Amino acid sequence: MKSYHQSTSSSDRRQRRKHRAPSALATFPLSFGRYRNVPLSKIPTDYLRWMVRTDSVPDVDRWAAERYLQAVARPTLTAGTAAD
Repeated sequence: MKSYHQSTSSSDRRQRRKHRAPSALATFPLSFGRYRNVPLSKIPTDYLRWMVRTDSVPDVDRWAAERYLQAVARPTLTAGTAAD
């Protein structure tokens, strides 16, 4: 049986790592609604965007969703890569 590193090319691993949010945000569970106690990383992006725009969402959940979306959308530069 191949290990993760043997079965996945380095470019695939880099691509996945590029879009990974900080683990504290990725594992942050919502405190309300349909996705109560579900980590942000498991919630559809459209729902997170809705949360950010809606006033009835608890502040802590709105803050976490906004930061998570920013972290996921922000490209991570690797060594030797220049920003455009």
